[in-house]
Formats: sequence, structure tokens, C-alpha cells
Amino acid sequence: MRFLLGFIIFALMASPVLAIGNVTVNGTNMAPVYVNTRVVYNFLNISLNATAGTINVTSFNVTVKGVGVGNITLVRLINESGSVIASNTTWNTTTNYTVLSPSGGVDVSINRSLLIAINISYSAARTSNITVNLSSGLTTNNTADNISIFAQSIGAQVQDLHVNATITPRNVDTNVANQSFVYSFVYDGQDRIYGMNVTLPFGFSTPYVSNVEDSSNLSLASSDYSVTTSLRTFNISFGSGGVTLRSGPRIKVFFNTSTNSSTTISAAINSTVSGSNFTSLPSEVNDATNNVTMKQLVNVSSVSITKSTAIVNGTDYWEFNFTLNFTANITGNLQMNLTNWTSALGNIPLTNLTGDGFYTSLRDNGNWSNIMNVTNVYNKTVAVQGCCTEGTVYYVLLRMIIPTGTAVTNSWSTTYNFLFRST
Repeated sequence: MRFLLGFIIFALMASPVLAIGNVTVNGTNMAPVYVNTRVVYNFLNISLNATAGTINVTSFNVTVKGVGVGNITLVRLINESGSVIASNTTWNTTTNYTVLSPSGGVDVSINRSLLIAINISYSAARTSNITVNLSSGLTTNNTADNISIFAQSIGAQVQDLHVNATITPRNVDTNVANQSFVYSFVYDGQDRIYGMNVTLPFGFSTPYVSNVEDSSNLSLASSDYSVTTSLRTFNISFGSGGVTLRSGPRIKVFFNTSTNSSTTISAAINSTVSGSNFTSLPSEVNDATNNVTMKQLVNVSSVSITKSTAIVNGTDYWEFNFTLNFTANITGNLQMNLTNWTSALGNIPLTNLTGDGFYTSLRDNGNWSNIMNVTNVYNKTVAVQGCCTEGTVYYVLLRMIIPTGTAVTNSWSTTYNFLFRST
């Protein structure tokens, strides 16, 4: 999957000068050793010098040699400030050249520098060669001008390695232990992928990769890849065989990481892939599908007591109504934890002495079968399932059964916390 890519500056036409001058053109190669399809690369730095006044160059004829212009979809002329002053996508298919005509021309006197940039075609031919050099073809309206051109470019080998990356979920709560994510790599090229690296934004802990799936939603054998992790980063290596042709156009990485208790961020997941002759090639991402926002997702608008007295018989209860709203469009599970109830006379635990009986529960006020037991800590597998829209109101009921032997007083208190575990 390779070929050499190049072009020739064939002719530079200029406006007339009043005296015989010397025009010198030097081309310095800027082409990387390897280039990727569908990417614009600076290929040559053209240095122009003239004597006997200023020469106004009005057009540049850029010629591709080798397999033809089908490998190039765009040529640009860029000035010293980085602005594109001319471009063309139309080619003479007989002689394989295109004309760049900057508006007003380019005044050349001393030390004028321009860049020639090209875009490699999506369908660039492989295993073919295109030579690269700068031939003598500069002309002015004064035929007596002396023109000297010295330029030689190396060949660039074309690869086709493109990967789109997305992350789900994209909104997560703060202070979530082992928040689950799925990072998907969708392949859009013909070179194999040998490895990938993912770096999470600040505020996340060291990730743990739990599974890797192919396009058929089948887990890859653990012998087919290796994983290394460090703070906010994981790296997956598929070995010398790569994965693309074996497992299809998609790789899904399942991983867990904990979110910070206070950090609020909205930032992109940085990912790179390696394959063929590229290492650490950035994935092609869309911020809308690759950004993660970490913030408080649940706000308690109000708490009201719906039942404040109970007979101390092990079945009667207190009950509280919580009005919640959400700060993002999310799906997943609402979770709650609670401290033991305390007063000057003692405390009320949330479970029985053996830990297999629960006194406290939380349920969806709109669906009483959607219920969870509440303990002192968040339990990843226990939650009130639901999905919410930003700005909507959600009601849940907390019920506390009063166990036998509880001291009779009106000074019981507790501290509660909510979080939303996104999926």
C-alpha cells in the first residue's frame, strides 16, 4: 500500500520587467517520508530571489509525474503568513498539470518564500511511483532574464490509515467509582491497526480495560491483545498481525474509571492509532461524539416529609419525598447512600445485625416496582433505573422502617447523597 508522490513546478509566468535580471528559485523538500490519504501536506518550500527590480509572478504551473493526477485532489499555494493565496482542483489530464494563479500575482524581489501543499486523494494508487522535482520552467516577459532553478524533492510513501473514535456515555456524574465507558474505533482505511492509545481528561483515575469486542460484538481472545495502563491512559497492542482485516471495521473497548469528587470539566478524549508506518496517528473525531462532560448531574430541589411518625414495631416507617432535577440528557441509574440515623439517644442502622435485612429503600414515585435498598455506601449493582431529560423534575420516595428497640425521640437526623451512574 505505497507509492511515491511528487510534483513539478513546471512554469512560472511573470509580468514584464524593465531590466535584465537574475531570478533564482530553490525548492526545499518538506514532504514527510509517509503521507496519509485525504490529508493536506506541505510538499515544497519555494524560495524566490530576483535582481533588477521586482518581478510579479502571475501563475505557477504545478505538474504531477508518474501515475497521474488521480492521486491528487487539491494543490495550494501558501504565503509566508500561512494564508492560502491560490488553489486549484482542476487538472489538465493530458499533461498532468494545474495552474495556480494568485490574485494580483506574487511580487518577487529578495528572499520571497512560498509553500506548495497538496491533498492526497482518497483513491490514491498504491504500489506506484510518482517522481518529485522542480524543473526549469520559470518565464518572464523579459526573455533576456537569467533564470536558475535548483530543486529536488524526495518521494513520499502513501498509507491509508483512518480511524473514527467515539465515547459513550458523554455525560457523567462527579464522585462515581468505576464509571463504565465504551470507546469505539471505527476503521475507515485499508492499512491494519496494530495498536491504540487513549488518554482521558484531567479528573479521571487510572482506567481498567475489562473487554475488547470486534464488529460482531464478540470478545477478542485475551491472547490477541495486551493492555497497559497508567494515570488516565490505556494502551492496547494487537501485535504484528494487526486487527483490521480479521475483526472488521470496528473495535469497541470497555473500560472503567473513577470520576473526581469536585472537578467539573468538558473535554475531548485524546486517542491515537498505530499501523503500517504510522505511530501515534490522531484519531479522526467529532467533538460532539468524543467529548466527555464531568459535572454534578443530580440536584435536589426540595425534600418534604410525607410520614414523620412511626410506631416502634419493626414494620412502621418514616417517609420522605425528594424532588430532583437533572443537568444533562442522560440514561442510567440513580443511586443514593445514607448515614445511620443518629440522636443523643443512639443510632438507627440501615440494615439488621446480619446485614441481610434492609430497613431503608428508595423508589421511583411514578413506578413503585422501580426500587432499591439504601445502605451507607453506593452499590454499583443497586439503583433506581431511569433516564432523564435536562431540566425535568423527577420524584423519589425514601422509606425508613423503624426497627424494634429504637429509642423514642424527635431528634433523629441523617446525611444523604445522590449520584447518577450513566450508561
